[in-house]
Amino acid sequence: MDQNLWLQLAGVPRVREIGYLSITNKHPDRTLPFWVLGVVAAGQRTIRLAGVSAKLTSGDYFLLPPGIRHRGIEIDEHAAYFIHFVQEGGQAPAPEIPDTSRLLLSAFGQTPNELDILGHIRWMYQQFRAQLVREELLNTQLLALQQQLSLFAQTTRTGPDGNDMAAQVLDYINRHYADALDSTRFESRFGRSYHRLTIVFKRKYGCTIKQMVMEQRIRHAFNLLMAGQSIAEAARQTGFHDYYYFIRAFKKAKGITPSQLREKYFTRL
Repeated sequence: MDQNLWLQLAGVPRVREIGYLSITNKHPDRTLPFWVLGVVAAGQRTIRLAGVSAKLTSGDYFLLPPGIRHRGIEIDEHAAYFIHFVQEGGQAPAPEIPDTSRLLLSAFGQTPNELDILGHIRWMYQQFRAQLVREELLNTQLLALQQQLSLFAQTTRTGPDGNDMAAQVLDYINRHYADALDSTRFESRFGRSYHRLTIVFKRKYGCTIKQMVMEQRIRHAFNLLMAGQSIAEAARQTGFHDYYYFIRAFKKAKGITPSQLREKYFTRL
């Protein structure tokens, strides 16, 4: 997202609520007295905040500040974990270079692929509900989560060579290869024409976006098959909705069909 609202947090957060929702609705039109940090676990969530609109999918986060109106855009089917907390902070200019001394986050963004942020917030939710940990520990855990997201948001925006759009597209593919990734999905996500994105992507990685999506799907399907998943399940989990198209695509990439792969490596009882 090129247009985004940047926010700076300061001090130690104080957790007030940690929850989970799986619901189909339009996000409420509201202004809250506390911060909300949410991570989408499944589906899609659309939100508009201070003139900035976002369409969030699995693995994306949103940070809603107190005192600023936000509302939904569409009726969404989604699941999300959320944390309500109190903390000093407010709007801030977008960073020109990463500044690890400050907690700077965009209002909407991705979570780093290398870190299980969703698993982290799920653990916090479970501990909060079971009342197994003190408030101080939850506050520390939230602060660590903010620091991870801040570093990723800042480095993703600035990057070692400016705004590295190609790397962002690759990260998005790695997260969403099982989804329906058509050209409009990329255009909506990155605010660029699909043609332009493909040119930038191919310049860096030597292949088109479409080719990379296929490569990732086949790679993950191979791993699922080797782990003992059925051919139909491997196809479904990697975004192939046509069983026979999956067979053809797999053979073209690997030189053998999924059935031949299973015959080659699995022992018949």
